[in-house]
Amino acid sequence: MKSLSFIKENLGLKIISLILGIIVWFNATTDEISVYTIPFKLSYTFQGLGDSLVIINKLPDYINASIKTSGKTYLRIKFSEKVVYKNLSNLRYGINEIKFDYEDLPISLKDIEIFNINPRTILVQVDRVQKRKVPVKVVSVLLKNSTLFVRSINVNPETTTIIGPASIVNKIQFLPLEPIEVMKSVDTLFVAKVEKLNNDFIRIENGEGFKVRLSIDTLYKDSIFLRSKKFEQRIKIAYLRPSDYQVSHRSFNIKTTLIDSLESLLVYKLEVEATPPLKILSVEPEMVTVKKSN
Repeated sequence: MKSLSFIKENLGLKIISLILGIIVWFNATTDEISVYTIPFKLSYTFQGLGDSLVIINKLPDYINASIKTSGKTYLRIKFSEKVVYKNLSNLRYGINEIKFDYEDLPISLKDIEIFNINPRTILVQVDRVQKRKVPVKVVSVLLKNSTLFVRSINVNPETTTIIGPASIVNKIQFLPLEPIEVMKSVDTLFVAKVEKLNNDFIRIENGEGFKVRLSIDTLYKDSIFLRSKKFEQRIKIAYLRPSDYQVSHRSFNIKTTLIDSLESLLVYKLEVEATPPLKILSVEPEMVTVKKSN
């Protein structure tokens, strides 16, 4: 109880002494000169680009400045607005080098020594804007019924216009439409839009309202017997085909893979590929054996 009463004795005076001690310590500590790194946010202003030029590389959002100053000054800068406003004027087609100087930093140079800015220079790549018509295509039709196949695809309108940097626009051969799902053979008319491009520099004048007409046919089950050059055993292939499709032995390609070698026999696994629109259902047998040659 005596120790507790000692703590309570002159408690207000002790708290004031503690606060004054902290203030003295903080003041002495922040008077020390040290090296600090401070990030500055970049804000760009563009002049002179017009509608014919466009910047095609990502510009940095921040630069870092290494300064030598007191702790007090560092704290004042740290909690103030730190934005570097950079006017990018008179940019030319090609690669432009932009430099940052100490004077660009929104801080007073009094009691501050700036000895590094990172990055000190940035590269701004400028390209010409180009407008070009490109085809629009259906690249994916999802058939929910395996007995269906697509005979033909018609898109209207067949083209649309893209606008963007010439170096990117010239590489685009066509624009893909979003995948189309077909549930049954009577589903033939769709309205689709262009898939989202993974490129923020390209603008599409019209990316919606494309009328897609599909010609859908039904596949019929059929079978054929074939022989491989490696063995005499007949192979039965069950497949699906369009009603008017002419099938021959050349429509199929038999592949053999050696999976085991016994004392006197070789065991092969069979795989059959078919020319589209044929679809393989089954292959019998799936494995064959061949006698080893002497």
